[in-house]
Amino acid sequence: MADKKLDEKDISAIPEVQQFLAIQQRFEAWRTQNQQFFDYLATMAGEYNEALKAAETACRQQQVSCGPIVKYSVTTKYDADAMYDLYGRDAFLEMGGTLETIQKRGLDKKRVDFAISTGRIDAERAALIRKASGNFRSPDPINLP
Repeated sequence: MADKKLDEKDISAIPEVQQFLAIQQRFEAWRTQNQQFFDYLATMAGEYNEALKAAETACRQQQVSCGPIVKYSVTTKYDADAMYDLYGRDAFLEMGGTLETIQKRGLDKKRVDFAISTGRIDAERAALIRKASGNFRSPDPINLP
């Protein structure tokens, strides 16, 4: 399936894209010429990442610092729902619990678009209410230590 492209420009229109493509081509050529090196690097990186994950998991389970794995803080979490369920409303409030009413605003996008299209919401206010932004997909960066 072909990628859906919106507002597409020719590569020659954006120098930064031209520069990226030249470097990408140079990198891919070097990678092809040095495939054995990249295979070895991928193997070593995989082993490194697996060992790091295992070491970090072991330290987290034991709640300790060890070697390069550093426990740098302790966070205490409180479960208000559990306390409320265990003690009931009155005791919950008496021992430090709070109850809040949260107001959340929302919009019916179709109705807002209709109000904009009919002029009920003028263009200046519409620009403050409705904003469009592009979503992009690009090649993954190369990450090396």
